[in-house]
Amino acid sequence: MRLICKGAMLVAFFPVMASNIYWGRLDLSLGCLFALAVGAIVGRLIKRSMVRRAHAEMRSLYGSEWGTDS
Repeated sequence: MRLICKGAMLVAFFPVMASNIYWGRLDLSLGCLFALAVGAIVGRLIKRSMVRRAHAEMRSLYGSEWGTDS
């Protein structure tokens, strides 16, 4: 799971950074911060979607009693 999240973060980081360098719209340090923020957001979204998928699978396997404190 960590490898997938880090890969998604890299895949999101490099195009944003490359476009900032190519077009020169932002200062290099500001462009890098923007690219890091995009990478972090993508990594967080991928991680949350994996957790939701795991929870849905557990609910389908164990039904409504999964996740209760009994």
